[in-house]
Amino acid sequence: MTQAGSRVVVITGSARGIGFGLAAEYLARGHRVVVSDLRQDAIEAALELLQSPGRTLGVCCDVASLEQLQDLWQAAVGAFGQVDVWINNAGVGADQSDISHTPPALLQAVIDINIKGVVYGSQVAMQGMLAQTGGGAIYNTAGFGSDGFWRRGMTIYGTSKRAVAYFSKGIARELSGSNVIIGWLNPGMVVTPLVLEEARAMPAEKWASGRKVFNMFGETIETTARQLVDRIEANRRTAVNIHLLPTWKMLLKAVAQLFRRRDLFSIHGV
Repeated sequence: MTQAGSRVVVITGSARGIGFGLAAEYLARGHRVVVSDLRQDAIEAALELLQSPGRTLGVCCDVASLEQLQDLWQAAVGAFGQVDVWINNAGVGADQSDISHTPPALLQAVIDINIKGVVYGSQVAMQGMLAQTGGGAIYNTAGFGSDGFWRRGMTIYGTSKRAVAYFSKGIARELSGSNVIIGWLNPGMVVTPLVLEEARAMPAEKWASGRKVFNMFGETIETTARQLVDRIEANRRTAVNIHLLPTWKMLLKAVAQLFRRRDLFSIHGV
């Protein structure tokens, strides 16, 4: 069983980016965290940065493998007794090309990680939480496209996130009346390592417009993680969409930008 006041949180894709931010935030609040990613060296680097021996566990896991996700659950339970929160966060971006020009390997990766990873991860966590005392909560990271919005070059990525939202709503209905909560996360625009890598690779004129939009609507990983964990910790309902950048907030940010100029990128040398 978990210690009083301390929850056990499993986060896939948490060696960097939003997943790492969530891990750091949960640890700062006194919880225990299982960091999971595809590469062992990335996990070890993340654990060294988190500096929380005894309250962290690192487990390599390919979320496209049901067997490896089952092993992830068993490792978490073996180390900490049970799992209270499971976050299917692992995801891969697209290359912003039309589908006719998207490399088949990238199409496969988006389907395997963004869709199969969430479906498999949710099934493993659902089965485990329904069998344990106290149930638990599962959150799936959605994002761009989950509401049906389309932008050129984002078709396959948006399709995967639309699938995440639909799937999350469906399993929330399946588990209605149980002690397992289902939710999905829409973090908004976040300055992640992936965004920085894409920015450095873009022609300067193309990045200029992207930079302006990110400075207007974006947030840091730390702020995003804090807001997400605040909402997750406070939530007691199922079928919840935790959306950090709804339309009304975008309008407020646009107005605020008229009076203050934000720069989220200079600190990263971009």
